[in-house]
Amino acid sequence: MVLVSVTLRQLCTMSRSHYDKIMFPPISAHGMLTLDRSKFTKSIQIPFVSVPVKCIDRVRLLSAVRAVCLERMPRLKPWHTPPNCDGSVERLLLFDPDKFSEDARNDLTQQLSQTMDSSPEFGKMAYTMEYEDWDLRRCIQSVLPEGVEFSGFEQCGHIVHLNLREYVLPFRFTIGHILLDKIPSVRTVLNKVDTLTHEFRVMDAELVAGEAEFMTEVVEHGLRYRLDYSKVFWNSRLSRVHSETFAKFDQNSVVFDVFAGVGPFILPAVRKRKVKKAFANDLNPASIEFMRESIRLNRIKEERIETYVMDGGEFIRKVIPAKVVEFCQNLRNECDEIEGPSQRVLPLNFHVVMNLPGLSAQFLPHFRSFMSDFGSVRDVFEQCHFWIHCHFFIKGTADYEMEWYKKEAERIVAENMAIEVENLAQCLKEVQLMRWVSTWKAMFCARILLPSDYAFSAEREETKRTKRAIGNCEGEEEEKEGRAAKELRRNS
Repeated sequence: MVLVSVTLRQLCTMSRSHYDKIMFPPISAHGMLTLDRSKFTKSIQIPFVSVPVKCIDRVRLLSAVRAVCLERMPRLKPWHTPPNCDGSVERLLLFDPDKFSEDARNDLTQQLSQTMDSSPEFGKMAYTMEYEDWDLRRCIQSVLPEGVEFSGFEQCGHIVHLNLREYVLPFRFTIGHILLDKIPSVRTVLNKVDTLTHEFRVMDAELVAGEAEFMTEVVEHGLRYRLDYSKVFWNSRLSRVHSETFAKFDQNSVVFDVFAGVGPFILPAVRKRKVKKAFANDLNPASIEFMRESIRLNRIKEERIETYVMDGGEFIRKVIPAKVVEFCQNLRNECDEIEGPSQRVLPLNFHVVMNLPGLSAQFLPHFRSFMSDFGSVRDVFEQCHFWIHCHFFIKGTADYEMEWYKKEAERIVAENMAIEVENLAQCLKEVQLMRWVSTWKAMFCARILLPSDYAFSAEREETKRTKRAIGNCEGEEEEKEGRAAKELRRNS
């Protein structure tokens, strides 16, 4: 199965005035709440020109032809062979009747005459357009009321996921059945009921067409993922987000994914980038279960990826430091075994991926002093690179310039890492726009090169605050006890 992600602009670019167009379903399909395929029937006249087969390759390149040529439809192609005609001698080139004007005909006559060495013969062909002839875009757009737009869809294997706006909801069943008809691989059409408020980012959805079959398989970057769409999170629009990040890894990398899901960062890290080792964590047991299944499905050795089911903060504080120490000690041992100056051991690149955009930035404080108990490997750690790839959303309230979003990203990182913005340059190496979620809301990735001083600082800030608070309390208690002792001596 392939992943498909269709945006509003891609699917509904035609204005509502196109109801008057010839190449558009009839008004009888307008406002349909229950799909009636017979309402899409329409008789039309299609202009054409006869073209000798030997001239087709040259004719199709003409600018006048490209300007008015009929768009490819499900059952109607621009190059047409009529019944009872010899297609090996000549073919009919069909034109879009909405674009075929007198000026267009004159341009065609001039260019075709030079190309075919004869005067072109134009004509009109009667054709009855039925539901099966219209494409998905026109069918859905013709159903919706004037001024109402379709927000697009996401395809995950055989499942189509809609996120319809409130004013489109009355047409959800019609839209669902059109999608079911027009996309052969689709068997299930869902509409998201609410935002992703579930603990595991699993959406609540309504079945609007097809069968309630949520087990599916998707392919991304050449890797297969088997998953239950009702139990785990998957978004095909994140394909570029995944590839932009795992492209940063190499064979000398050790990768930690704090919110791994079913493994769209981890599996390509191991299979495509050949990293040394990968560690994947997710709070949702179902995500880890399906990740393990996909590991087997892609014939990846299970020892290449260690999986965990725990809170992200706990994974950062407990698992990552222990594994970093292990790799640093191994690296030191390798250095000790070097015998000649020609030999050298490359430092490691540690990468931590945090792709939970609504919350990721809030986990940055866990990296302060997270290596403070392992000072024995600091010298090796300082020879390595420790990268954090932190994804988060930024939402504006107006049409701000990109510079505003970059400054806001810097503020978010500085605030969560408790670093002054002016000192941020030493660790924040890149702020990358990953994708636009809506008009003013965008997803960014902050790529942070963690300083060793930050990782090995003696105490976490919260620990210091706690100690200060305890010290203040103890001081107050001592003062009270002193006053009580004085009072006791006075009374005695």
